[in-house]
Amino acid sequence: MSINIQKNKLPLEAIYSFPLEREVEIGSIGLQLVRNSFPGKVEFLVSEQNLENTFHSLGTFDVKPERESYQEFKIKPVKAKYLKIRILSSTSEKYVRIHEMFVYGYPKRSEITTVSKEESKPGGNGNLLFKEDFTSGNLSKWQVWDDPEANMKSQWVIVLSEFSGIENDMKSPATILVAGDKDWKNYSIQTNLYAVQGDGDLTGIVFGYRNGKNYYIAGYNFHKDRFELAARTPHGLEILAFAKMGYLHKKWFPLQVDFAENRILFRFDGRVIFDIEDGRYVDGRVGFGTSALDKGAILLDKIKVISLEPSTLPTEHLQDLLSSRRGAAVIYRVTPPKDDQFWELIDHYLDEKEKMGNDYDLDFRKATLPEEAVFYFPQGRFVEIHSIGFKLDGRYFPKEIKFWVSNQTPKSGFKPLTTITLEPKAESYQEFSVKPVKAKYLKIQVTQGHDPKYLYLDEMFVKGYFKELGTKQSGEETLGEVQLMEKEPNNSIPEAQLLPLDTYLGGEAAQKDVDYFKLFLKEPGNSLTLYLDNIGILRPDYTLLTEDGIEIKPSEVVSVGSTMKITYTLDPDDYYLKIVRPETYLTIVYDDSGSMGKSVPIVKRVLEGYLDNLGEGLNIKLMKYTAEVFSLSDFTHNPAQLKQAIEKEVKGGGGTNTFLGLMEAINSVRNKKGNRAVLAIFDEIDGETNKYLQQYIELWDSILDAGISFSTIGVQSGWDNKTNYFRNTRRQIFKEIAYASRGQFYHSPSDKQVEQSANTIFKQLTAPVEYRLKAEWKAKARKPGFIQILFEKGAEKEATKNVELILDASNSMWGQISGESKISIAKKVLAQIINGLPDEMNVGLRMYGHRYNLKDKRACQDTELVVPIGPVAKNQLIDTINKIQPRGKTPLVYSTLQAAKDFEKIKNGSIILITDGIESCNGDINSIAPALKELGIDLKVHIVGFDIKEAEARKQLESIASSTGGTYLDAKDSQELLSSLEQTLQIEYEIIDEKGEVIAKGFVEGEPVRVMEGSYTLRLMLEPEPIEESITVKPGVKSSFILTKENKKWV
Repeated sequence: MSINIQKNKLPLEAIYSFPLEREVEIGSIGLQLVRNSFPGKVEFLVSEQNLENTFHSLGTFDVKPERESYQEFKIKPVKAKYLKIRILSSTSEKYVRIHEMFVYGYPKRSEITTVSKEESKPGGNGNLLFKEDFTSGNLSKWQVWDDPEANMKSQWVIVLSEFSGIENDMKSPATILVAGDKDWKNYSIQTNLYAVQGDGDLTGIVFGYRNGKNYYIAGYNFHKDRFELAARTPHGLEILAFAKMGYLHKKWFPLQVDFAENRILFRFDGRVIFDIEDGRYVDGRVGFGTSALDKGAILLDKIKVISLEPSTLPTEHLQDLLSSRRGAAVIYRVTPPKDDQFWELIDHYLDEKEKMGNDYDLDFRKATLPEEAVFYFPQGRFVEIHSIGFKLDGRYFPKEIKFWVSNQTPKSGFKPLTTITLEPKAESYQEFSVKPVKAKYLKIQVTQGHDPKYLYLDEMFVKGYFKELGTKQSGEETLGEVQLMEKEPNNSIPEAQLLPLDTYLGGEAAQKDVDYFKLFLKEPGNSLTLYLDNIGILRPDYTLLTEDGIEIKPSEVVSVGSTMKITYTLDPDDYYLKIVRPETYLTIVYDDSGSMGKSVPIVKRVLEGYLDNLGEGLNIKLMKYTAEVFSLSDFTHNPAQLKQAIEKEVKGGGGTNTFLGLMEAINSVRNKKGNRAVLAIFDEIDGETNKYLQQYIELWDSILDAGISFSTIGVQSGWDNKTNYFRNTRRQIFKEIAYASRGQFYHSPSDKQVEQSANTIFKQLTAPVEYRLKAEWKAKARKPGFIQILFEKGAEKEATKNVELILDASNSMWGQISGESKISIAKKVLAQIINGLPDEMNVGLRMYGHRYNLKDKRACQDTELVVPIGPVAKNQLIDTINKIQPRGKTPLVYSTLQAAKDFEKIKNGSIILITDGIESCNGDINSIAPALKELGIDLKVHIVGFDIKEAEARKQLESIASSTGGTYLDAKDSQELLSSLEQTLQIEYEIIDEKGEVIAKGFVEGEPVRVMEGSYTLRLMLEPEPIEESITVKPGVKSSFILTKENKKWV
């Protein structure tokens, strides 16, 4: 209070009434002074009626002129309803100032009037554990805890026998008053709250209190106008649930918490506000808490604690699971929307049922169906969905809406939930039951509307039950309790520990440790499934081996949460499973812009401190960013190099581009083998303003597609403020990214918290990998799938091949097919083929049987290289072919051996031989492959049999081709000849099973190849050398692979 006494003449006076106009008994009055302009003399007067002539004086008191002092004046106890203060003089000629006045005493007790006539009842009628009405004025049973960050102590006092946490200078720290037994569990707490002034953060009931860093608090946050349930942890206050609702001031309202096992039930004025699961604290003391009260004032009335049996808690009632006023939001969309329409589906009010919020509306001139979005539930909780309802407007009704659910990520693991068809009824509410299902994410797709121009939808209601917080992904196969533990030594195949089937085994793989397990698969079967679950950020690496140490590739690997489901197709035998902890590659990236302030030196100090004890198996790369991104080091395990990198002074331009910095960090670790992780330390998520949603979506895509672990330490304040990214807070965004990528999220506004958070993450990245393992062996019917290899657009021009065509020009080529000679057909087809060849190809042409007739002694050596192998000369090749006149015999073997010598300076390539008959000069068809080997040439002979009718002849030609690794193709007419030649000019590939046997062949850009499901090696016959990749064939699925060239190499 500050009054100008030049304008307002002394004496000054004011009259106060006590809360609810109660009669009180006053025992003392205190004044808190400021730095100057002190009152000199004050007089206090009291009255029962607030009439001018009814006040009588309690005395005149001298105030000492002491800066910021608190002075209390004892008076003879007196009853009163009204208090008058008269300031008689001042030490200043201009002002008189008093910071605060405190009146201590006791009321004449009367019943508290509450808004609700019915007192809230706990879940069961238990024993009274604790009761306090504060009439004694004794606080000895209570313990005060103040936030250690506070710069002053709180003042909990009894004001008219209601408990009050009033301290006008408390800007941010929290304070708690607790009582009771630390071993209390399963109890109900009841009290009443009166908001004198609507200011301050969360005020309410404290329960499960163990110490100042571990407890729950439930109540009302007056700054944010919402009810909150929070858990205090060593990393700060974590909001477990909130509900944005109004709160009437200057009225008493009952608050109640039922706290039993892992269930927390919070009621306000008899209404259930929160009913959630959280089992981190199951026992502890009780009390009151408040924070950042500033100039607010709250009163808390009598408290009662009653024991209860968990079984007596009321049955859960269906709750509104998807409301933005509880914290639900869109978390992901495939493409950036023009308008944030989906948010308006869930912005309905919680306390005013008639208020629906904004409409979801689409103008089909600007938007097209289907429209799709992925929601997450409040605070990232799992939920159990029971129904979905819609409030419709008066026109432009939706027709069909589809839903999917996932427990994995906002991009993966979705399973169909339901398809809803809405009736075009104006101002209607239509609700649809679904089979109860647990979900972390809900995908909605609006597919059809009843009107061709517009679509309106008031609100969507998803009802069910809130479940646990999504702190770890749940696997499709929930591994049970560990039945067997890994035993050392098991570091080699001879020491391998037996892994019984259908048994849960727990193990730990440290750096440089190898765990071997033996699998006896003797019973009939062909399908081995391993379930491998890790605890923490790191995943173990696994290899299945034969007794001879040969690696077997899995036929399918599916990651569901922290569980990998690995399937092998095998014959019954003995096998060995090898588990190791692979190397870890971590990119640490931090914001070095001006907004980080003192946080950057803290980050550097934390990193330097950790590097003195750098854990084994962790390779670190350092990066930082402003508007640009700077790489400070390569991946290294050398502390000296990393310390030097930390001190690098690299100056960038002004501004901040967080998305660019994070994306570069992800790309730096994307292709590393082993565990890959990013730790990002920053305060804001700034990017290019006009592309912010696109960058947000690309960040999600990049993290999830790369399969890395992404952890965040958020520094500075503001992490609970809404952003433009689908109205999510920074905390929500990066908690969900951490969940979906097996990372961690910490908001660490203080130096100490930054250090704690970083050390926690570093410890997890260097700790031994804890895992659980189970093996199943079954007989499974194998089904076929399909493999197709395609070129990336334009890449086929890079597939340069060395090819020599050998054309049969023997006398039999005059034979006819459908009235046209075979040689005439061959000329036309070859001209068509040659004209379509890439200019980058090297092509040669050899003929046989074209110079000497059948009876000429030289006929069996009649072969000629008419166009040497070189850059394709299309006109020369076609002109030469068109001049051919078939004459003689078929020296097929001799011609092939001569053609091999044409490749002596090239060393690799293919021969494509077109013939209508078999060897007619007694050549040894078995001599071709050894001759090629002796020449040291990697050469395949592909043969196109043109109008081969005899089975024996076809068998001979197949034998020649297969002996060189080539392919034999039949051609009965011109169309088949064209098709066969096109195939032989394509890049060939082979599919090889685990035994090393070729089970199928095909051509790039050719038809899909049918293969039984399983794991195989794909070998592409590329030049100058083949490449191999492991592939998985899934039943009934066509798997397409794209072949391209990067840095002059095929990939």
